[in-house]
Parts: sequence; C-alpha cells; structure tokens
Amino acid sequence: MSNRLKPRGKVRANHRSVTGKFSPGPGKPLIEFESGLEHFFLIYVHLRYPSVEVKAQPFPLQYSNDSGQLTRYTPDFLVSVPDRAKTVVEIKRRRDLSAIWTTYRPRLLQMHAHCREKGWSLRVVTDRFLSEVFVWNIRRLSSALDGPPISEGRLEAAMEAARSVFQQSEFPTLRTLERSLPIAPSNDHPDTRAMLYLIARRRIRIDLRSARFTADTRIQSVQ
Repeated sequence: MSNRLKPRGKVRANHRSVTGKFSPGPGKPLIEFESGLEHFFLIYVHLRYPSVEVKAQPFPLQYSNDSGQLTRYTPDFLVSVPDRAKTVVEIKRRRDLSAIWTTYRPRLLQMHAHCREKGWSLRVVTDRFLSEVFVWNIRRLSSALDGPPISEGRLEAAMEAARSVFQQSEFPTLRTLERSLPIAPSNDHPDTRAMLYLIARRRIRIDLRSARFTADTRIQSVQ
C-alpha cells in the first residue's frame, strides 16, 4: 500500500491541507484526497476492509442554503464494502465542524435525505476517531501490506502460534507471540510481518487507541 503526494488541480493546497493520491493496491485506481485526515481515513478503511471500494467526491448534491439560494456540495467519499450498505463519508476536524455548523447543517440534511432515498448510510468521521495515536498505529500496520503477498501457509502458521499463546499465557503480549512465531522464509528472524498483517486484518486484536503499540501490548483476542 503506497501513497503518492501530488498537487491537485481541483483543490488549492494550503497550510492546513495535504492533497495527493492514495494507491489502494496494484491494478486499482488511485483515490484523491484533500487533507491529511482524509489520507489517514483511506489508510484505515483499506486496512479494515480489504475488499473496500472508495470513490472520492462521488456526486454533487443541490440544496438550499440559509438564504434560500440553491447551491451545490460534493461529499468527500462513497465507501462500498461487500454485503453492506454503501456509506457516504464526510471527513471533518471537530473544531472546523463547530465553526462551520451553520452553513454545514443544510448540506448534512441534504446528504442524509439522499442516503435515505438510496438505502445508504451517512457517517461524519472526525479527528476524535482518527486520533494521533490511532493513526500512528494504523500507519505502522500498513507497512505489513507492502511487499510481496504473504502466503496463506505463513498466515495460518502465525495464527496457530497466536492461538497457542493466547490460550496458554496468563498475560499474552506481542513479545510472547513474537517468540513463538515461525521463522520468516526471507531471513532467520520471527515472521513479524505476518503478525502485523493479522493485526491489521483484525484477526489478532490489540488496543490501537489507548497508546502506540509495543512488544508489551496485550493481545485482547484471537479469531
């Protein structure tokens, strides 16, 4: 999973925004983002849902502002996950949301009406969800998706080690699991990339919100 930062013609870059294109993987179209927070959301959603499809600025909506004038607004993303209703996602910082609420509320109501008509859901994601700690952890996990694919055999071997550690240890940690991992085929070290991949896919659960994870982070559950 890689990112290519590039100025965007439709959006003016400024001191509060980072514009660029996010690559969800080989053969998939690049997804444009207009801020660092949008970038972090794309990293998160592609880790959380491997088969997700995301469209940036998917469609324009027309609504009446406070003055009764018709105007247009385009949502940030349309997120499609197999076997789930599509979701329109807006990315906003909390302080910005408070400052623009008077003008943003009519847009939000129109988006809600549009989603209800389509059978979709609507979600406003803020920096409360994409916290600094959470983003740091997500970015670290995203490194496990770079490079060649990890074979199912390697993943299953790492899962067997995780199940054994979780069942037998009174306080199972990532350090304990690392000591039990099989050796990676490319070197003589434990297969930590497979471990991080399984954490990214939520097959091994740890707390990603309270603190940056370390070798002493406790394993909460194993699928």
